Amino acid sequence: MIRIFASQHHLIFDDTDLLHPGKTYHMREAAWKNFRALVETTLSLLQLQQQEDGGNRNKSLKKLSLIYTDGINHSMAHTNQLISKALELGVPDLYLQYGYILSYKCLPSTAFTSKTLVKLTLETALRIGDVPTGKVCLPVLKSLFIYTSSWFPDEFISDFVVRGCPVLEELYMHHNYIEGSYSHTSGPYDFCHPTIKRITMHRQNVKGIRSLEFYTPNLVYLDCSDRLVWYNYISANCLDTLLEARLDLLSQQHPSPFETQTHPKLISWICNVQILHLSSNTVEVFFMLLGFDHWGGNGGFPLFGNLVKLSFECKTKKGSKVLWSLIKNSPKLETLILKGFCYIRRNRENINDANVVKVLEIRGYKGTGREVIQVKSFLWELEFLQVMKVQVDEKIDDDKKLQLTKRRSSST
Repeated sequence: MIRIFASQHHLIFDDTDLLHPGKTYHMREAAWKNFRALVETTLSLLQLQQQEDGGNRNKSLKKLSLIYTDGINHSMAHTNQLISKALELGVPDLYLQYGYILSYKCLPSTAFTSKTLVKLTLETALRIGDVPTGKVCLPVLKSLFIYTSSWFPDEFISDFVVRGCPVLEELYMHHNYIEGSYSHTSGPYDFCHPTIKRITMHRQNVKGIRSLEFYTPNLVYLDCSDRLVWYNYISANCLDTLLEARLDLLSQQHPSPFETQTHPKLISWICNVQILHLSSNTVEVFFMLLGFDHWGGNGGFPLFGNLVKLSFECKTKKGSKVLWSLIKNSPKLETLILKGFCYIRRNRENINDANVVKVLEIRGYKGTGREVIQVKSFLWELEFLQVMKVQVDEKIDDDKKLQLTKRRSSST
C-alpha cells in the first residue's frame, strides 16, 4: 500500500511498501509507475493552485518529503522532473530519500540552484552523482544533511559549502562505506566558511585516511567520527568560538608519524570548549599522546580552562591516566559522566586542589567489587561532589539491580 501523509505544512510521499518481497517484478514496476503518476499529479495540482493565486509561492507547504526507489534505468529522468517540479513550488524544506537498485544516478541541477530552500536533506543507498561544479547556488540554505552509503567527489565540500551556500549554519554528513559500491574511500574535509555554526561528520567502515582544514570563526558545535591524520587551519584561532565537541577519532594500533604530530593540533584547537565528549577510541588516541611531550610540563594535556562538562568512555585500563590528567587540567569541571567505569583505576596523585566536580554520573554500572571500591575512591577524591547518579547496565536483570541499589546505598 502506498503511504501518503499530508497536513497543512508537510507533504510526504513514501513508496516503501511497494518493495514487499511477495510481489513479482511486474507488479512492483506497475506500482512504481502508479506511484510516480500520483506524485506528479499532486505536484501539478499544487502548481495550478499557485498559478490561480497569482503566482505566489505556496506558503502553506513548509516541507516536502519524497521517499522513493528507482526500479528501472530510464525512470531517473522522470524522477528528476518530479524533484524540479517540487522545487518550483518554493518549498523551504526538502527531504529526498532514494534507494537505487541498479546503479548510481545524478540529481537534477535544480536541486542545487533553489532560491527558496532553507533546509535540504539527501539520503541515498548509493552515490548521488557528480555535483554540477560552478552551478551550485543555494543563497538562503541554512541546514544541509547528507546520509549516504557512498560519497561525493572531493570538490563537493568546497563547491557546495563555500561557493554555493553563503549563509549555511549547519552541516551534517554521515557516510557508510560499502565494499564494491560506487564509493570514494577517501577525500579531504575543507571547512572554510564564515557562517557555519554546527558541523557533524561521521564515516563508518571507511578505508583510507583524510585530511581536515578549518576556517570556521563562528563554529560552536563539532561532532567528528573518522580517521583523520592531517589537520591544517587558516587562522590560529579558527575554533575559539567552539562550545561543544564530540570526538570519535580512529587510529591504527601503531600510529603513523603524521598522527602523533597532528592529533595534538586538534586537541589544542578544542581546549576552549565548555562541553567535551570523548569516545573510547578517542581516549586511546589521548593515551598515545601522553607518551609525547607536546605541551611541556602541563600534566600531559593543554589546559581546558573553560570545560564544565566532560563525558568520558573507556574500554581499557589506559583510560584511567587520561581521565585523571584531564580532571587535573580542567579547573572549572563540574559535571563528569563516565562510561566503562570498571576499567578506571584509582588516581595515584592528589587532585583535590585541582577539581571542583559537583555532579558524577556513572553509566553501565555492573556492581563488581572493583567498581564498589572505585565509587568509594571517587567520593574521596572529589571533595566538592554534591550529586552522584548511577545507571545500572541494561543487561543486568531486575533482581540483580535491586541488590546493586541496596549495595550502592550502603557503600555511600
